[in-house]
Amino acid sequence: GTVMFFVGSAGEQKSDQALAQGKRAVDLVRESVSGFTRLLNDGQVLELASLAIENPKRLAELEQYLAGRMNEFVAANMFDPDDFLTHAGTLTDNRFITMAMLMEARENGRSPVQSFEHNGQRVVAGAVAIPTDGEPRGILIIEAEIELVLSGFNMTIPEAGYIGLEQRNGRFSPNQLKSFGDPSVLGNSPY
Repeated sequence: GTVMFFVGSAGEQKSDQALAQGKRAVDLVRESVSGFTRLLNDGQVLELASLAIENPKRLAELEQYLAGRMNEFVAANMFDPDDFLTHAGTLTDNRFITMAMLMEARENGRSPVQSFEHNGQRVVAGAVAIPTDGEPRGILIIEAEIELVLSGFNMTIPEAGYIGLEQRNGRFSPNQLKSFGDPSVLGNSPY
């Protein structure tokens, strides 16, 4: 068979523009998540969290610092490093996500950034262990509005196709966080 390519066609330009825009959107999301992750490891955050472990009333100082560093700040919660061993009912509404974050932070120093609903609001959250002599003394979970991640995920060429940002949930259906375009262009593909 014969194949014909139209180099420089309007369709190719739109496709190239859409691809470049999709890459920019992914890079902006990655930068937002990286910035949030850097905040989890910020020396001042770790110091204030350490003070809050000693005196829970000092958690307000940490919250004030976080609110000054991030407009999207929602909450900061301190946990005992062994809280994941307790009855799940003693944790928040998102107890299984919280337990997974606590275990990951206890084991590896930090958890991956997660997205979930808290008090009717979609948030992103990350956990970091507060170490003393190499052992976690406490675990801090910081929550921020989901817009921290989604604000950079934009598409101005919707006719070029479909782009979506989702969070995988193991064996469950993924959570659709934000999308542009018509998903029917994907056919039966889950991607």
